[in-house]
Amino acid sequence: MEPVISVVIPAYNAAGCIGETLDNILSQTMRELEVIVVDDGSTDQSGAMCDALAAELPGLQVIHRENGGLAAARNTGLKAATGDWLLFLDSDDAMAPGLLAQLRGALAAHPDCNWFIGKHLEWQPDGTLTPHDGLHLVPGPFASSDYAARLKALYTAGHWSVWKYCIRRSFLEKARVRFLPDCIWAEDWPFDLELLLHCDRLYFLDTVFTHYRVGRQGSLLTDAKNLPKRF
Repeated sequence: MEPVISVVIPAYNAAGCIGETLDNILSQTMRELEVIVVDDGSTDQSGAMCDALAAELPGLQVIHRENGGLAAARNTGLKAATGDWLLFLDSDDAMAPGLLAQLRGALAAHPDCNWFIGKHLEWQPDGTLTPHDGLHLVPGPFASSDYAARLKALYTAGHWSVWKYCIRRSFLEKARVRFLPDCIWAEDWPFDLELLLHCDRLYFLDTVFTHYRVGRQGSLLTDAKNLPKRF
C-alpha cells in the first residue's frame, strides 16, 4: 500500500519521549501512513528503541546518521519520504488525535492546494493544553501575488513552525526547497521564506495539528547553552 502521508521526525537523545510520540501517531486511524524517524547521532537509547518498534510496526522506518542538527536530520527524512504529502513532528511533541482523518477530507476537498497550515496547542508541564496567544488563523484559502502579504498571512496564523504544515511532496520537490543545514536555531524560518517564493496560495485549516510540549529541559528553546547560538 503506497503511503498517502509521510511523517518526518528528527530525534536526538529522545529516549524519554519518542516511544509516546510514535504510539500517538500509529494509533491514528489512517493506515496509508509512512513514519520516518531520523536518529541524529543520539548517544542514549533513542535509536535502539526506535529500531525495536520498527521491527514490529509496519510503516515505521528508522534512519541513523551522524549528528548534524535538526535541519540536516529533516532533510534526511525528506529524501527518504515517498508519501504524497509531508508532515513534520518533533520527537517530544504529539500529533493531535484524529488529525490524519481530518486531513484526508481536507486534502480531497481542495486538490488544487499544495500547502495547508493548521493550529497547535501548547502542552503544559502539568498536562493541560492551551491555545497559543497572539496567533489568529482565518480558515480558508489565501491567495496573493504579493510576497509580503503571503508572509504576513502565514505568520499571523501559524508562526513559522513546520510541525503544523501539510505540504504536497511533489510541490516541494519541484521547488527544490530544503532546510539550511547550518541554521542551528529557528531552522523553520528560512525554509518558510524560501517556500513562500514558490507558492502564491495557502490554505488555512481550523484544525489542531500538534500538541507542542512547553518547557522541556534540553530543548533548543529552553537550554541556556543554546542562547548564544541563536545570535
